[in-house]
This record gives sequence, structure tokens and C-alpha cells, in this order.
Amino acid sequence: MTDPGSHWSPGRPFFGVPTGTLVDEVLVAAEGDEVLGFIKIRREPSEFGQWYVGGLGVAPIARRQGLARKLIHAALTAGDCCTIW
Repeated sequence: MTDPGSHWSPGRPFFGVPTGTLVDEVLVAAEGDEVLGFIKIRREPSEFGQWYVGGLGVAPIARRQGLARKLIHAALTAGDCCTIW
């Protein structure tokens, strides 16, 4: 259940009102036209901080290559949405 492509049909919205996800809350890893992974950052303050990871997915072809780690690092360094501990 971690492959974003296997259970996300083209008709199912990823952004907008039905999902509560904004375009600027998602970082995408791609090679050419192929999406290899994504990380969704939810900006909702809580007792743990100002944001959290609301979704992370890596395509099977890109697994075990450190892509999830790179996406998390990108989220941590993405500027005003995140804090590096």
C-alpha cells in the first residue's frame, strides 16, 4: 500500500477541496516525465510542531535507492514550512 500509482486512479483527486491538499504542500521526485515519489507536508500546528508528513510514497522502480530519505530531507529544508531539528 505504499505505491502511489497502484491505488490512485486518474479520476481520483489528489489536490483540492475533497482531499484538503494544496499544491504547495507536496514535493515530487521525478525523472523526465515519470513521477518516482512524493511527500505531502501538512501545515497544521500541534503539540509536536508546526507541520507533519501527511503522505510519502515511492514507486517500486525507485525503492531502496534512498529516495524516501531524499524526499524527507527536501521537506526539512523546504523553507518556511519546515524546521530542521
